[in-house]
Amino acid sequence: MKKDKNKDKTREQLIEELTTLQRRFAELEASEEKYRNLFEKVNDMILFLNFKGDIVEANKKVEEVSGYSRDVLPINVLKFLGPGQALKFARRLKNLKIKKKLPPAEYTITNKEGKKIAVEITSTLLEFKGKPKGLMVVGRDISERKKAEKRIKNSLKEKEVLLKEIHHRVKNNMQIISSLLSLQEMTLKDRTVQKMFRESQIRIRSMSLIHDKLYRSKDLTRINIGEYIDDLVIDLFRAYDIKPTSVTLENQVEKIYFDLDTAIPCCLIINELIANSLKHAFPGGKGHITVSLSENRSDKYTLIIRDNGIGYPENYDYQDAQTLGFQLVPMFVKKLHGIMKAGSPGGAETKITFEIKT
Repeated sequence: MKKDKNKDKTREQLIEELTTLQRRFAELEASEEKYRNLFEKVNDMILFLNFKGDIVEANKKVEEVSGYSRDVLPINVLKFLGPGQALKFARRLKNLKIKKKLPPAEYTITNKEGKKIAVEITSTLLEFKGKPKGLMVVGRDISERKKAEKRIKNSLKEKEVLLKEIHHRVKNNMQIISSLLSLQEMTLKDRTVQKMFRESQIRIRSMSLIHDKLYRSKDLTRINIGEYIDDLVIDLFRAYDIKPTSVTLENQVEKIYFDLDTAIPCCLIINELIANSLKHAFPGGKGHITVSLSENRSDKYTLIIRDNGIGYPENYDYQDAQTLGFQLVPMFVKKLHGIMKAGSPGGAETKITFEIKT
């Protein structure tokens, strides 16, 4: 009787184990079906390769893109690549054994019909019990993305050409205005009025120079202030008939770039202050001017223009200045949301601190 009970218990255990195995097998089948569906329906190409580059398994998307049936596997993946790209991929296979996963890389593959297709490939090493067994390659067709990028590049190129043309025309129009003022100046007999016309020409040339710089620049959104000052000084010395041996200028401007909204008021300030020094600071005909522009912290700048001339008059207040130049400078400083200080420490010094507002 006891034996029969043991037999019944063993039978129950076997039935329970068999039921557990059947349940696990069903779960495994369901899991396999789930991942098989995912493998087949995903919109990317998925390939499993050996280390020779032979395709061991591939999903349906590989058939759609390559035009080759999976029935003819294994096909070597290098078959789809040109000579240069095949070499690149072969090197990638070697690196994969070391790095285990490589970042996306772009390739051009050729399908069965000879059509070129741009793909982005990500490669991952497959391991079993710590040993490399092959690799998984995920490829994404980026042909439409490349076409869109090309359209955007062409559009940007057209806009750059247009912007260059605009800057060129603005510069030319300013030069025409400057020439008209010059012709008008020649008809005037009043020296004070002639001086006013000449200084207006200088200001127009200063703005024209900004547009000329942008027209010649690779980056149409920014201007190199240091380069601008070098060219501006040449123009100012010529306009005021100053010999470089008489007055020297030291450009201490760092490699700083401003957009047009910041560059125009900043450059016009520099123009007015250097011109002021050339006109008034050196009655003896000799002197030195220093221009510095530095970035104190992100988006905050200090501009200093200093000369070793006679300095500002005693109790000078630039806010009460009668000259047009010193009436314009505070306006430009305000445009830059800046603070201006003027003093005479052994000459004239104007310090402007401003912050670029975004």
